[in-house]
Amino acid sequence: MTCQIEPGASCNTGVSPTVCTSPCGNGNLQTAYGEICDDGNTNPDDGCDHCAHETYWDCVDAEGTTSVCDGICGDLRLFGGENCEDNNTVSLDGCDSNCRLEPGWL
Repeated sequence: MTCQIEPGASCNTGVSPTVCTSPCGNGNLQTAYGEICDDGNTNPDDGCDHCAHETYWDCVDAEGTTSVCDGICGDLRLFGGENCEDNNTVSLDGCDSNCRLEPGWL
């Protein structure tokens, strides 16, 4: 029987014993490796840090795809693509329901 490296795994094949780790940061969510999210990097402050969700971020995750994270609109915390935050998701008050500044408001 020959040992095979599983798809997506990162292994140090030059030493014995071979050690394999999570493919975290490759943009391919793999829950079998314990990933909660995978946004294609291991950077903090973008919603997914070392394949775990960060506080105050909302992430859309699907097995085998890149996670997409953004700030949570209406929580009074300005994160991600939000350019305004007014503690609600009501439009026509200067900050729309997606936390984007509405035309004509400063």
